[in-house]
Amino acid sequence: AYAASEAFDAAELFADDQVLKMNSLKKAADTWAKAGYRLKEFQRLQKLIVCYPAMIDFKSIINRQYQIGNMFYIGKRDPAISWMPWIEDVDRSIEIYETILKNAAFVEFAPELRLRLGQTYIENGKTDEAIKMLKDTFTLHPQSKEAKFAEFELANLYLQKARKGDGDGYYCRKADEMLEYLSKKYPKDKEIDWVRNSLKEANTISS
Repeated sequence: AYAASEAFDAAELFADDQVLKMNSLKKAADTWAKAGYRLKEFQRLQKLIVCYPAMIDFKSIINRQYQIGNMFYIGKRDPAISWMPWIEDVDRSIEIYETILKNAAFVEFAPELRLRLGQTYIENGKTDEAIKMLKDTFTLHPQSKEAKFAEFELANLYLQKARKGDGDGYYCRKADEMLEYLSKKYPKDKEIDWVRNSLKEANTISS
């Protein structure tokens, strides 16, 4: 499958007809998928979107790109070196999710995508990016089930940062504001005890 993938890449490069190029890209994406190289498949799909937007099934390609991103999100990894497949490449979920948002900011799965991207930013220490993405999740998709998760995730992120100390108390104030908001919005939620205990902790940190 690896050799076939490279052959289709070469065919796409040297073809002098747009239809042949597009079909070679599709074949390359398919064969890279079969070879277990998810990033290479994603890159070929992205080239289809960029170069042949009027000739492709945009929705199905976006959905497949999201499936690939989710594979990385749950821990799947590509081989780093073709002849040593036990050596794994790094997580590619952030770059994939970011690209999908640029392709289709309000696709059907956008609430879940934004929440997952926010969580991935947190895991990678990208605090500013995480805050923005979590806010986008509940402001752009207020009726989605992901909105609530994003609100709680943001409150928890602020609290974690406050615990580490931030000099001017910015994160502590933000944690307090977000937790107060949650306590009023979800007074009977199953997580209300966590909210109240966290609010007490934030007040203790700030005093």
